Amino acid sequence: MQRHRIKFGYSNMRDDMAIQLAFSKKFIEERKDWLTRYMESRKTRRETHGQDDYLYQKDTKQITFTDFVNKELVLFSNLDNERSIPSIVDGFKPGQRKVLFSCFKRNLVKEL
Repeated sequence: MQRHRIKFGYSNMRDDMAIQLAFSKKFIEERKDWLTRYMESRKTRRETHGQDDYLYQKDTKQITFTDFVNKELVLFSNLDNERSIPSIVDGFKPGQRKVLFSCFKRNLVKEL
């Protein structure tokens, strides 16, 4: 277990600001900009066949809070938005669409 453990290291005030950006209600607009910049950079990387920036490497022993927020938590935040915003095509969220698909596949019909 020890060799898989990665410790968090506090480096400076940037770590405090990163945590506030991710969780504080005062930074809603900044968080929207943060997510938008991430999505644009991911799109650019994919279009140019660039490599994704990974937080963890085989020999990683310690990470900063800023790295965690900007590389890992931004992925979670983006996926959370994708799961919670309905599609414009059918009005369903991905989870609802999966349930409806399995109901159709099993030929389940609600009796009136």
